[in-house]
Amino acid sequence: MAEPNVYTSIGVISGTSMDGIDVAVVRTDGSRIMSTGPATVLAYDAALRRDLIAIVADPARAERDSLSDLEARVTDAHVQAVQHLLHANAIAPATIDVVGLHGQTIIHKPQQRFTRQLLDGARAARSLCIDVVNRFRHADIAAGGEGAPLVPLYHQALATALAQPLMVLNLGGVGNVTYIDGDTVLAFDTGPASALIDDFLRRRRGVS
Repeated sequence: MAEPNVYTSIGVISGTSMDGIDVAVVRTDGSRIMSTGPATVLAYDAALRRDLIAIVADPARAERDSLSDLEARVTDAHVQAVQHLLHANAIAPATIDVVGLHGQTIIHKPQQRFTRQLLDGARAARSLCIDVVNRFRHADIAAGGEGAPLVPLYHQALATALAQPLMVLNLGGVGNVTYIDGDTVLAFDTGPASALIDDFLRRRRGVS
């Protein structure tokens, strides 16, 4: 690393609406974003996306079944997304300090202190030969949060040079709000966002 305590990382997020896997290179000291690198979005293949939609539509299975095969396929899709980003931008894997993998949410019930994302961090680390950090939602739920810690901290890092306090509205599959005032960060979900549009088009028009 060129600078002490500055890490080059890859953040990988698969959204609740399953539009694809977002991949981005970020250099950070853990509190601030020092610089951003290339980013891309890779869509799930049709069969995997179909199987994920089916499991989300069956909450009992999403909560209780092993789903080891489906999790392996999701993990491999995330690995391929990272490898694609590195290859397309001539980035050597050895220059990446850590990869953060959110995983694919299939059921999320923060009021009941339960969440589940499909992602095998150990499998991904073996494939990438890069350290992997995952289970972000689980850790946030265990700490008393609503299970969405990444976006609020990213907002805080982006807002270091802005007048505060401020609020940020993020509209993905689910909407959420972040309140920032220095070291104080409050964040919570507001309800469904683009996931409703996805469901409507799928049921009424047969498109996704």
